[in-house]
Amino acid sequence: MSQRARPSRPQYSYGAGGSGFDSGAGYNYALEQDNDERAGILGDKLSQLKQISIAIGDELNLQKGVMRDLGEGLENTGDLLSNTMRRFAMMAKKQNGRWMWYLIFFVLAVFLYVYLFRYRR
Repeated sequence: MSQRARPSRPQYSYGAGGSGFDSGAGYNYALEQDNDERAGILGDKLSQLKQISIAIGDELNLQKGVMRDLGEGLENTGDLLSNTMRRFAMMAKKQNGRWMWYLIFFVLAVFLYVYLFRYRR
């Protein structure tokens, strides 16, 4: 629905014969009143629009900071993962059997922990 102000009765009075306005001054006054009323409504809507645009700007600034922090966190996580993968590659190149046993023991310990503390309850 439109929020435009709609008059419930005719805004301008007609003369005795119903064929025109009372006078030119009355017509001008009525037009001025109508224009002032509509200008007030327009001013109110403009102030609402300004408040909404300011709120949108504040929200954008907040979200920009959140996205920057998220990007930094993802970059740090990526660096940690790349370092870990580099270490795994070095370990695989050495082909030392001792590292493989450590890895198998670690995986078994994780499965044992999950079984004992998660599924036994």
